[in-house]
Amino acid sequence: MSHPRLLATGALLTLNLCTFAAEKGPNCESPEHGAELVACAAARHAAADVKLNIAYWQLRNALRKHGEAAMEENLQIAQRDWLKFQKSHCAFEATYEGAGGSFASAKLGDCMAETTAERTKYLEDLLSYFE
Repeated sequence: MSHPRLLATGALLTLNLCTFAAEKGPNCESPEHGAELVACAAARHAAADVKLNIAYWQLRNALRKHGEAAMEENLQIAQRDWLKFQKSHCAFEATYEGAGGSFASAKLGDCMAETTAERTKYLEDLLSYFE
């Protein structure tokens, strides 16, 4: 199975799980305690991550189609570096206000979801140049 199809299948499964979790799991509209905040942030990040992976593989495939091997390699390097940056940036964001416990975990998840969505938009914008 090709990467885009695999990612699309994963996206559908994740969205179904998120829908199920929303029906049976934490109340993400109005979380009442730390565990719900953490679970909701994790669900938002998981959904954003699926979209990021789809955009990433679409861009890689588009670069490959256009014979842009050097750009594809640079994209891979940039994505690895971005993931490292995201991890350390969000760890800082989650703790710089002195947050601890489940609040810090929720802030970490929120940061991961937000930065993932921003990166997805960036990759989608790049993709528009190669379609």
